[in-house]
Amino acid sequence: MAFKFRDNAVNLDFDGKEFTLDPFDNDTLTKIEEVGIKASEISESLKDKPAKEQLTEMMDFMCESIDSILGKGAIKDIFGKRKIRFCDLLDIFSYIADEMKKGRDTIVDRYSPERLKK
Repeated sequence: MAFKFRDNAVNLDFDGKEFTLDPFDNDTLTKIEEVGIKASEISESLKDKPAKEQLTEMMDFMCESIDSILGKGAIKDIFGKRKIRFCDLLDIFSYIADEMKKGRDTIVDRYSPERLKK
């Protein structure tokens, strides 16, 4: 029997627009970590600004972050002509985080010492 490489990618489907991420890729994990750090910084810097300005700056940051993680133009591909709304961006971030966690968990479980006991 020949060895075959597994496809360990996380497949993300945004209403028919598909993207893939490797849950253990160093570049992807670095981008996600950088987004998290910058989100904390932006959140702190927005505290004294008017609500509308806070929302606009957060949405701009979120769009840039999604493009950084999924690839340039991802926001346009995902939303198409649909209006970009704050709650939709939050849902996208949550979806990416959840799917990446599931992907990592699946791979880690596959090689867990516990599986040998079965």
